[in-house]
Amino acid sequence: MEDEGNYGGVLVALANPDEKFVEPAARRHEMLLDLLDMTVRNAPPQPPNPTHRPSKTKHLRAAADALVDYWEYATGKRFTQDWHIGGQREHGGDGQQRLPNTPGAEFVYEAMKLIDPECLDQLPGVTATIVRERRRTLAK
Repeated sequence: MEDEGNYGGVLVALANPDEKFVEPAARRHEMLLDLLDMTVRNAPPQPPNPTHRPSKTKHLRAAADALVDYWEYATGKRFTQDWHIGGQREHGGDGQQRLPNTPGAEFVYEAMKLIDPECLDQLPGVTATIVRERRRTLAK
């Protein structure tokens, strides 16, 4: 709008059809430019980008955490997790899949296999984080 080539078109657009002079439109044009300039100066600053990557396992962790809570409530035992390399090829595995080695981890694994089978390879890391954070919380 500040471009001189647009000035005539802007004045015509801002002028009312019954106005005989362009001066009122020119005043409105200047006021509009002043308002736009003031709006830009007074706009809140853009929030900074987070310094860390967002978690890719946030929802999986929330589901696993709820399952761990239920496991501890239902069994009265503290949740532990341990995993071994398994998934034999003759049973459809690739021989590199990590499988649960403890009853608590097996419970979470089997539940998540029903809920979201695509996430099973991330469960060992997620359950390790849950156990680590629970230990840290209990130590305080």
